[in-house]
Amino acid sequence: MEESLVQLHVLVRWLILGSALVAVVAIVLARRHQGWDRASHFWAQAYAGLMGAQSVIGVVLWFAAERWRGQDAFLSFVHPSVMLVAVGLAHGGLALAYRQEDLRRTNRLALLSVAATFAIVLVTIPWFAA
Repeated sequence: MEESLVQLHVLVRWLILGSALVAVVAIVLARRHQGWDRASHFWAQAYAGLMGAQSVIGVVLWFAAERWRGQDAFLSFVHPSVMLVAVGLAHGGLALAYRQEDLRRTNRLALLSVAATFAIVLVTIPWFAA
């Protein structure tokens, strides 16, 4: 079961990276359409949704693999804690962006949220582990 969870976690990782790239491009392109459009909203939501799903898979994997025992400090503590912060920032940043009345401000905050958390994700992915 643990190996299946790892493979699912890796698959969702690539979906997150792809959706983040598409979301950033869609949000940048939406600047031409008064700052926000359906595509930018869809891809920002897809990114945040995948981040949430990945965090659930990660927590289940953390328990299933008994990562709390600390055999690997990065996989046991650094990766999970930083990724949970990234998930919170992605959801919180987009929630704040959606509350704006000015669509240009929505665009800026959504772009900042997605781009910043995408950078955090890229730095914190354990590339060596699958």
